[in-house]
Amino acid sequence: MTPIPTEWDITHTCGHTVRKNLSDKPAGQRAGTARWFAKNRQCPACEAEQRAAEDAELRAEAERDGMPELVGNDGAVRWAVRIRQEFLRASFRELVETNLVDPAVFQRDVLEAARRVTAARWWIDNREIAAADLPELLAEPGPGAIAKTRAPAAPAAASSEPAPAAGRVSFFDKKANR
Repeated sequence: MTPIPTEWDITHTCGHTVRKNLSDKPAGQRAGTARWFAKNRQCPACEAEQRAAEDAELRAEAERDGMPELVGNDGAVRWAVRIRQEFLRASFRELVETNLVDPAVFQRDVLEAARRVTAARWWIDNREIAAADLPELLAEPGPGAIAKTRAPAAPAAASSEPAPAAGRVSFFDKKANR
């Protein structure tokens, strides 16, 4: 009888084949796990490349929006930047696009308040809050919101785009934010 292999050659969705050690899975689950990776995941190198591109896009978006650098360890900062930008987008959709809040109020109560929260940990800890509740959360963010050693804010990127019309929130230009 041949033992069930612990290492499997998996051809991922990106087309690359990578040998993966599945010895941490029970023998009866290895074949199914290998099929799942082949059907649902890119290879680790392609996933890392995609994540790096997404992170760079989020950092550029945050810089364009005047958001300060977050303070924390590298992994926490990467995750918190993603959480913050997705949180702000969702809040804009729920509040401004549904006409619950005026764009100028959103600018003041959400964007300006979000710029004061520099601790990566705060964004991570509050990631489960409903996007519509963000103004209330930012109104009283608590003592852990502002990091003790704040990194300098990134300068706003120069743009060849015309300035937004009066009363319009440039933070969420539909063209720039999918």
